[in-house]
This record gives sequence, structure tokens and C-alpha cells, in this order.
Amino acid sequence: MKHLIKIVKGEPVVSTEVIAIEFGRRHDNVMQNIRSLIESKHLGVLDFKESSYVSLTPTRIK
Repeated sequence: MKHLIKIVKGEPVVSTEVIAIEFGRRHDNVMQNIRSLIESKHLGVLDFKESSYVSLTPTRIK
């Protein structure tokens, strides 16, 4: 799994899409679980950085 983690500006980063693929989960479920963790205060906003991208079809993805 170490090869899945990238270093960006000195911080280890892994995308939720990679997490979903590696653990055999749907991406929307991974996102829902992360949001639940943030809301429950088990993990904070500082543990996650929201980003978005435009997919091959013109749709904005969070």
C-alpha cells in the first residue's frame, strides 16, 4: 500500500478513489464514511482535504 501514498508539499496524501479501489468499496460509501467520521469528531477536518476534478464527461466530482 505504501506505493499508493504520494507526498504532496511534504504531506502524505492518498485519494478516496484509491482507497475505494484498494479496499473493494464503492467511492460514494468511502466519502460517506469519511464525512461521518468528521461529523462524529473521531477525525477532524485537518485530517482531510477536500478537492475536486472534472471527469472525462463534463461533471464536477468532489
